[in-house]
Amino acid sequence: MANNKDDEIIKRLDTMIGLLVENMVVSGLIGKGRAIEILYTAGLGPTEIGHIFDVPATSISPVLSRQKKQKKRRKASKNV
Repeated sequence: MANNKDDEIIKRLDTMIGLLVENMVVSGLIGKGRAIEILYTAGLGPTEIGHIFDVPATSISPVLSRQKKQKKRRKASKNV
C-alpha cells in the first residue's frame, strides 16, 4: 500500500506529465487523441488520463476504442 510520500510523488509526476502533454497538444505537435494513446501505451488507465486532461474517464474510453478499431482496420487492409 502506498504511503503519503508515495502519493505526493505520484501527484507531482502526474502534474509534470500533464503539463508536458498539454504543451504538446496546445503547440500542435500532437492531437489530443494521439496524446491519449501515448499515455495509455505508457501504462496509464482511462481514469488517470482523465485526471490529466481534467475530464471524466468516460470521455477517454471511447477515444481509446475508436483508435483500437482504426488500428484493426489498417492491419486488415494491409493483409488483403
